[in-house]
Amino acid sequence: LVVSADGTTNLTLTAFAPANPGGPTLTTVYGWLLDSGGAARSGVTVAVQPVLEAGEVLRPYGVSSVTKLLSRYSRNVVTDSTGYFEVLLTPNDLITPAGTKYAVTFSDTPTDRALVTVASGGPINFYSLL
Repeated sequence: LVVSADGTTNLTLTAFAPANPGGPTLTTVYGWLLDSGGAARSGVTVAVQPVLEAGEVLRPYGVSSVTKLLSRYSRNVVTDSTGYFEVLLTPNDLITPAGTKYAVTFSDTPTDRALVTVASGGPINFYSLL
């Protein structure tokens, strides 16, 4: 892309497309983890764990509507050099018991925790879940 005004500035654009969904029962959730100054927080583990609405861990499993067992253990992904991460998750409306959410934590600030609900479809930007 070339934009002209008093001078010429060349901008390089990179196409962005989150990964393809892992199937009809998974949703890709993606995002960028940045500090308050806008710098990438690279190498941070993002842990995503299914929990009951009150924040209790599922015991021992949740079950999706397509009769798959859903582990109560967290899915962990690591941010890249730009702070980007993505994870494939089962949408909450497909999980039994009803009222489940995902608890999301970050390894560099473990006391920060978000409870989010993931819808079917996607991909979904993590920011829109907050």
